[in-house]
Formats: sequence, structure tokens, C-alpha cells
Amino acid sequence: MLAREIEAEILSTCARHGLGTLTYGPLAGGVLAGRYRRGAPPEPGSRLHQWLAFNSTAARWASTLLRDRSFDIAGDVTKVAGDLATTPSAVAIAWALQQPGVTSVILGPRTIAQLADNLAGLDLDLPADLAARLDALSAPPNQPVTGLPITLPAAA
Repeated sequence: MLAREIEAEILSTCARHGLGTLTYGPLAGGVLAGRYRRGAPPEPGSRLHQWLAFNSTAARWASTLLRDRSFDIAGDVTKVAGDLATTPSAVAIAWALQQPGVTSVILGPRTIAQLADNLAGLDLDLPADLAARLDALSAPPNQPVTGLPITLPAAA
């Protein structure tokens, strides 16, 4: 929900060729599960804390997950979970599985309790109106898949 770049071309291309899509990170490292708080650093030992320790793509990815927009979306997921009397994890996983072309998701629980919570998302029937609400709230900004700004500097 926080990284929807594959919607631009990849999902439709896979569907056109009869290929399923296995996506990863439906909980965005725990952000959509409510694991982190806006303005607070990730706790030592947490997934994002570990990712931030690397000087790599993982650290850059973790930084993007800790932006205000991510927490706004996580708050919306939590509200929907409350409406359905379930957990934010279950809602985020159910939403990911309901996306056109997505055939499965890779889960990464660390505990039995997290596994049970994640598995609840596989059985959750997310009502169309709530799925549409989350879809609209998490719609990606209008920019190319490359992540480059829409307007490039003029050639000299």
C-alpha cells in the first residue's frame, strides 16, 4: 500500500501474459501493522531499525517508510481495522491480495502471534467500499516508475 509503483506497468503486463504476481512487504516493514510511531525512531531490534543501520538500499527504503504520508495511510488502515473488528495487519494483507493481478503475498512474521495475525488477512473479506477508501487514500503520486520528478531540468 505504501509502494505501489508496480501498478503503473508491471501488474498489467503480467496479467496480459497470464502471469501471477507475488508481492512482498504488505505491512511495509511493520508500518502498516502499527509497529512504529510518527516522529519516534524505530526501537532497537525492530526491522526498520536494522534496515536503517545499513548504508544501502535497505536504509533508503526504511527512510521512505517513515515519512508522514506512510503514517497517515497507516492511520487509515487502523481506522478500517476498527470498523471491521480486526487488526491493521489483516486489513493491509487483505487489501494487497485484492489488488488486480496479485496472486499472493510474502509474509514475514517473527512470532507465532504475528503469523496468526497475518494469516487472518488471508481470510478477511475486505468490503469493496473500504477497499476503495484505502485505495484512494494510498494512491501513488503522479510520477514515473523511475521515481524521477515529472519535470526535468532543461538541457543546457
